[in-house]
Amino acid sequence: FKRLTLKPSEKKTVSFAITPDDLAMLDAEMRRTVEPGEFEIMIGSSSQDIRLSGTFNVKSRITSDFDCAEMKPEKIKLNPGERTTVIIRVKNISQVSDRAHVRLLVDGREVESKMIDLSPREERLMRFHTQLRKWGRHELAVGLPEPKVTRTVQVLPASKRAQGA
Repeated sequence: FKRLTLKPSEKKTVSFAITPDDLAMLDAEMRRTVEPGEFEIMIGSSSQDIRLSGTFNVKSRITSDFDCAEMKPEKIKLNPGERTTVIIRVKNISQVSDRAHVRLLVDGREVESKMIDLSPREERLMRFHTQLRKWGRHELAVGLPEPKVTRTVQVLPASKRAQGA
C-alpha cells in the first residue's frame, strides 16, 4: 500500500510493478507458488471506495526452485577425525522468494541441514562442518532437498600420510 495525498484538482501519475513474488502463496508441498489465472488490481481511497480496477492473467505456474551453484570442501585430503568445512553457494533460480532446506550428505547419509531464505535470483554462501573418521574415499553431496552436486574427499590412513600421499 502507498498513500498519496492530492490537493483539489491536482493530478499525479503513480506507477508500480507487480512481481510474481507479490502474488505467491504456499502450495500443498509448502513451496511458494504463483498459480495461473486471473488477478484483479483495485485502486481507491479504501477497500470500500474502489475507484479504478483492472485484471491481468498469469499464463503458467511459477514455483520456487533452488540450485547449488558451487560446493567446495575446505580440503580434499583429510586425516581421520579431522574437522573440515564445506562451503556451498546456494542460488534461488526462480522468480519467487522462498525458504530452502539445504542438506549436507556424506556417503548418502545426512550429517547436517540448515534452512535459508532467499529472494528471487539471490545467492548466498553457507558453511557446513563435518568430521570424517573412517579412512578411504567419501562422497559429499548437497541436497536441496535431493542431492544435486557431489565432491569426493579422501581420508588418509596414518601410513599414507607419512609417505606424503
